[in-house]
Amino acid sequence: MSSGVDTVERLRSRPAREVPSLDTNAAPPAQAPHAHKLVRFVAGAILILGGVAIIAAQTPIRTFEALIATWLADLTYAQDARFTTSAGQPSVGFLMRDHWMVLRVTVQCAIAFYAGALAILGGVLGISSRIKIARIALATITGIVGLTALNQLRLLVIGFAWGTWGRTGFAWAHGPIGTSIMLIGMAGALAVFFLIAVRKRAGAASRLRSSPRSPQ
Repeated sequence: MSSGVDTVERLRSRPAREVPSLDTNAAPPAQAPHAHKLVRFVAGAILILGGVAIIAAQTPIRTFEALIATWLADLTYAQDARFTTSAGQPSVGFLMRDHWMVLRVTVQCAIAFYAGALAILGGVLGISSRIKIARIALATITGIVGLTALNQLRLLVIGFAWGTWGRTGFAWAHGPIGTSIMLIGMAGALAVFFLIAVRKRAGAASRLRSSPRSPQ
């Protein structure tokens, strides 16, 4: 009889097993990281394809550049300027010292390869890094606009030098001077690109590390 009582007492003294509660209001596993990665991949791919498209469409882009260069030449150094084509190339026809000259906007003078490369770089960073896509897009657009403006300055220098000093001026403006302008411009565009896209993120991370943490 005592053994039965002891058994009952031991059963009563055992802690009750916890039954896991079912929270019907619990949220499902977060899908945001996967969706964020997908958005980054799509945006980066669009930038890369856009860069390839810019390079492939260099002929209409050169036509657009020649139209702008014609307008700028007419405003600055030329007595008169007209858009034309020469040897199948979009060109700037301009009058200086009562002589008509033709400045061809060739592939070497075009901005398409520089701008396309910058867009591809932005796409690669968008896919492979944690930099905000909006910041990368802003940096890419800023760089492309800056390079386009700089190339117009280069065309102005070439046209003015040719009309003023003839073939010698053209050779210097198209060769060492023009190449230096674009190299400096590309370096500047890359510097601005990374300042906009990368430096702000680094500053935000630095502020986050230096902020005081609340006691646990």
